[in-house]
Amino acid sequence: MLLLALLAPPQDAQAAPPVAIGVQAGSAGLGVDLALRPHQSLQPRLAVRGWTLDDSFEETGITYDAELQLASALLLLDWYPTGAGFRISVGAGWNGTELELTAPLEQLLRREVPDLPPIDVDVGRAVGTAAGDDLVPALLLGWGSPFAGGRWGASFEVGAVYHGRPEVELRAETPLPIGSIPGGAEALAALIADERRALEAELEDYRVLPVVSFGVWYRW
Repeated sequence: MLLLALLAPPQDAQAAPPVAIGVQAGSAGLGVDLALRPHQSLQPRLAVRGWTLDDSFEETGITYDAELQLASALLLLDWYPTGAGFRISVGAGWNGTELELTAPLEQLLRREVPDLPPIDVDVGRAVGTAAGDDLVPALLLGWGSPFAGGRWGASFEVGAVYHGRPEVELRAETPLPIGSIPGGAEALAALIADERRALEAELEDYRVLPVVSFGVWYRW
């Protein structure tokens, strides 16, 4: 028995670090967090978020139907300067947030030719997406540790994820035989290319995604 006691690792070495799981809701969507506590002040955390929002907005003189698909998975390191309460979180991860855009082609044509006569047929639509970088950094400030107090707890955090300059992809979908019209395909391609560049210029300022979230934690 004495020999077994000497060979066995210390009890602290066998014990796994405390684990906590949280449900979060905020500007980045709904999601789940998984946190570990290998150290009192430094705690790694995996944060996964997602949501879909439908809206419309006007850019470049065109009214777009838009669907914002929020999606991210961040690996964060939470630093608690006092061991609990206030925290500073830094990290990086995958960014799958994308804006899907749709607008009638007729709107683009009428912007270029204001006195265009009425069109009785569907000329099609402009369809595109806008997305930032795939790998993004994050900086967050928060309050509330999942490992402070009892098994249940709450937290709050604010900050930002920098997803870079959005890149726009845009194409035309039309039932009309544009290719059979001399110069028609080239003119439509030039119109779409100009609109894509205009959209990128309008969306250039949206490089930072603000983060505000609330969470409920359970630890074991």
